Amino acid sequence: MLSGSFLWIAVGFVVAGLGNALFDPALNALILDLAPEAHKSEVMGMKSTASSLGSTLGPGLVVLLTPQLLPRQVFLLAMLMVLALAAVAGLTLRGLRA
Repeated sequence: MLSGSFLWIAVGFVVAGLGNALFDPALNALILDLAPEAHKSEVMGMKSTASSLGSTLGPGLVVLLTPQLLPRQVFLLAMLMVLALAAVAGLTLRGLRA
């Protein structure tokens, strides 16, 4: 455990929330700029689905995998998952542009 204090955990969540609040509108604008007009709602739906799945499954996977893996292995596994999902998303978006 990194912190036994509720205050530091709450501060961490506030900072993460502020970071997300600053990042998410710009990400949505970029996605809408890049998406073809006919597929904008579909692309935003995929973005929302991916975000929700990541927020739900990510912490659960960390809890399940952390006891069996070293911290570096958890990080590398997370990195590989992000890269794989980004590749799938890129290929899906490329297919929508065609």
